[in-house]
Amino acid sequence: MTTTRLYHSLRAFYLFFPRHKKTTLALAAIFILLLWASPLFKYVPQATGITKGFLVGAKNLRVSNGNVNLLVLGLGGPKNEPSGITDTIIFSSLREDGKNALLLSLPRDIWIPALQAKINTAYYYGNRTDGLGMKWAADTVSEILGQPVSYTAVISFDGFVKVIDLLGGVDVVVERSFIDKNYPIPGKEEDKCSGDRELRCRYETVSFEEGQRHFDGSKALKFARSRSAEGPEGTDFARATRQQKVIVAVKERLLSPEFLLNPTKIDQMISLVGKSL
Repeated sequence: MTTTRLYHSLRAFYLFFPRHKKTTLALAAIFILLLWASPLFKYVPQATGITKGFLVGAKNLRVSNGNVNLLVLGLGGPKNEPSGITDTIIFSSLREDGKNALLLSLPRDIWIPALQAKINTAYYYGNRTDGLGMKWAADTVSEILGQPVSYTAVISFDGFVKVIDLLGGVDVVVERSFIDKNYPIPGKEEDKCSGDRELRCRYETVSFEEGQRHFDGSKALKFARSRSAEGPEGTDFARATRQQKVIVAVKERLLSPEFLLNPTKIDQMISLVGKSL
């Protein structure tokens, strides 16, 4: 498939589907775009059974009880790659008919007896044991939820930031103002902080004001990842809600005419995602 064909396919997707179907099919379209663009695609079949044939048409999608189930794993950065701990674990189930979609963010601290470790280590142990980190993660999530995982993707947070910046940022509604004084600074994980016992040099303070906000990639990532705020926003539930807000905001940008009708942007996105997935 050439970039031109992909561009026209995306344009047809935007023009053909009714608004309500575009909204719920968006995540599937994004996922397919990410997988197609990735130079790591050759490694995906061994972990998930995916072949590029499924891109030819919806009839080739792996469907279970009328749903296509996707697992997206987020890696925290260069120190966590390629076999590191997954900071974000999101299960998405999309109806085959495009009418409904479910997003579920799983707390990374769920204890897995079979691993004798937290769920966020499944990808790491899989890679270290037999190189099948995605399969280990998918099987673990499948066992917890009682649902099969059809497809799995892993993306670095650095790539996530660049995708949002390429889209010109995202618009998000902040439900409650909050401050996180312990947001980890990338690359500072092992800094001794000149003997400071509290290791404050490893962290920065991030804050968000209630209301409609426009975030660049870096700010959106901090909004989605923050876990140490005081009050309600410091809970796993609040963090999961914020992650879903950002995902929906990215979806809205990807489905906007400004993006879908811009072949240059689509080409840049393919190139960028190919380096990040």
